[in-house]
Amino acid sequence: MTGKTLVESIRKAQAHDQVVLLCDKELRRRSVAERTNFDRELEPAIDFLSQFAPVDSADRDPPADADSERQLQLARERRDQLLRDVQWIDAPAVHVQQGGRADSQGINNTASRLRRGGELLGAWNGREFLHPTPQFQPDTGRLMPEMKALLSTLPKDRSGWRQALWLFQRHGQLDGKRPADVFQNDPDAVITAARGDFELNDERW
Repeated sequence: MTGKTLVESIRKAQAHDQVVLLCDKELRRRSVAERTNFDRELEPAIDFLSQFAPVDSADRDPPADADSERQLQLARERRDQLLRDVQWIDAPAVHVQQGGRADSQGINNTASRLRRGGELLGAWNGREFLHPTPQFQPDTGRLMPEMKALLSTLPKDRSGWRQALWLFQRHGQLDGKRPADVFQNDPDAVITAARGDFELNDERW
C-alpha cells in the first residue's frame, strides 16, 4: 500500500468511525502458525475496541451526582468481589467446552461469536471477556440454550456487568436464591424472574 493510499484509507475510516488495521504481510502469504497467531490477537483487539463504540442516548449514564457516584463505587466493589469469588472461564476454555480443539485456529472466535449472537454472557475485566460457569451445563460443559432467552431479557450492556450483577444478586422470586444458583436446574424460573424485573406488561400497571 502506498503512502497516499494509506492516508486515503485512514481519512475514509475516520469519516465512518471505523478502525484501520495495518498488517505487515497479506494473510494469504502467511504461514499456518502466523495466521493462528493473527487470529488469537485479532479477536481480543476487536473485543477491546468494541468497548469504545458509540452508544445510543438511551444507554448513556445520567449525569453524575453524589448518590450515583456512590452507587457506581458500590457496583465496582461488587464487580471486584465477583471476579474473586465466582468461577469464570476464558475464551479458549469456552471454545474447548463447545467441542473445539485446543490447538485449532481462531480459538477465541467461538466465544466472540456466541457473545455477539446474544447466546453467551461475558464480562470484560479490562483485558478480556470472562464467562461465568453457571451458564454451562454442569455435566457436558456445553452452553445452555436458554441463555439466549435470558440475555434477550436482561438490560443490554457491552461490558456484560449489568447482566452479571443481576445474575449473582439474590432474588425474591427465586426464594432468595441467586439466579446463577438456580439457572442450571431451572432456567425457566430465572427467565421468568428476569422478565418480571425488566419487561413491562399491562398487569404490572
